[in-house]
Amino acid sequence: MAHDQAFWKRVYTAFDPFRQLQANDPAWVDCASVRGDEDILTGLGKEIIRSEGVTCQLYAGHRGGGKSTELLRLKDYLQGQGYRVVYFIVDDGDLEPEDTEYGDILIACARQLLKALKPSDPGDRTPVDRLQTWSVKLWKSLVDLGLTELALEDVAYETPDLGLGKVSATIKTNISKRQQIRRQVELDADTLIDILNQFIREALNGRPTDRLLLIVDNLDRVVEKFDSDTRRSNYEQIFVNHSDDLKALDCHVIYTVPIPLVYSFQVTAVEERYKPVEVLPMVMVKTPDGQIFPDGVNKLKEMLRRRFKAADASLELEQAFESAEALEQLCLMSGGHVRNLMALMKAALQHTNELPIRDRSVKRAISELRDTYRRVIDENEWVLLAKVFSDKQIINNDQHRSLLFRRCILEYRYLQYDEVHVWHDIHPLIFGLDSFQRLRQHNSL
Repeated sequence: MAHDQAFWKRVYTAFDPFRQLQANDPAWVDCASVRGDEDILTGLGKEIIRSEGVTCQLYAGHRGGGKSTELLRLKDYLQGQGYRVVYFIVDDGDLEPEDTEYGDILIACARQLLKALKPSDPGDRTPVDRLQTWSVKLWKSLVDLGLTELALEDVAYETPDLGLGKVSATIKTNISKRQQIRRQVELDADTLIDILNQFIREALNGRPTDRLLLIVDNLDRVVEKFDSDTRRSNYEQIFVNHSDDLKALDCHVIYTVPIPLVYSFQVTAVEERYKPVEVLPMVMVKTPDGQIFPDGVNKLKEMLRRRFKAADASLELEQAFESAEALEQLCLMSGGHVRNLMALMKAALQHTNELPIRDRSVKRAISELRDTYRRVIDENEWVLLAKVFSDKQIINNDQHRSLLFRRCILEYRYLQYDEVHVWHDIHPLIFGLDSFQRLRQHNSL
């Protein structure tokens, strides 16, 4: 089945693993029934709509599992309810994922609020003026302490959001003085929050601040690090020690958080400060006893079907594969992880010159992604993975949280008799690795 280059461009776009589905995109598939009945509109959404005053909520899940798509659905839904929503993705210009602290997040939030909101009737002394003053004062302290090579004149006449952007860039690039710069930001963080809240009220022009929602996406990329002296985690520093600051903005806020936080010893402290963290699990493609779960597999097939339809409305999913077995294997090997599913599809397409996709192309795509997982597993972690495969549960320790972060262990949920059951398993690609198979045979798993 031959197709022209325009078709292949549409297909590649449809299966881009990093493509976010906008609200009401026809490619979106409702997977709540195979994710433990999790629905962001019911969870995070109702908390916002039904609360008196503003809320601050945390949203977790594996990276690439579909959180951004769900947050964009929530954004669209709340806008339809008359809310103003500021959604932004924390990018490389805002944070260094390998080294992030609370002050970095505050600066990023301030920049985005400044860019998205504009006071309707600014006076002689608007909050923008105060933010400009705050920014210049910060830069003066950095210059005086020799923490930046930029002269004060280089930022004094910038708009506040641009000035704060240069603070973020300096923190990111000036590794040797990063901590000193952060301390200067945190010294006057309360003032910045106060100015931001005044700015929010001014920008809303008399509307209640509980009709504004700020969504901070991509914080789940932040890598857990531990202080060499106290052994305290940066997750604790950000989400526990600075919880009052994270909650201090005078609007609803949702922060995405790394899934290991849900399994840290700090989870009780987190849930005392916020509501319980809402988690987006994987699409369940197998049951805890290892049986194929047809409902989940069919949801993944529907995702693929709709993306093919976006490229060619006349193309049926079954026509695109040489065999039904290859299509099912591709879905199973994704582990119900949406980005992995799309990555496997794109890799199979790269080895395809014309449809249908050959079985050998699917096998090669699986082999290539499996090799990625082989490289991220340390030698001392195979036994832990074998234990998870056997028990379908994890232990709340640093090693298991690290494996969760790297998506070597995946989380699943299902609803039975109105009770949510949470279980874990290794990524199915790991099961086929030689190191795991040798250990499995040795221990008769």
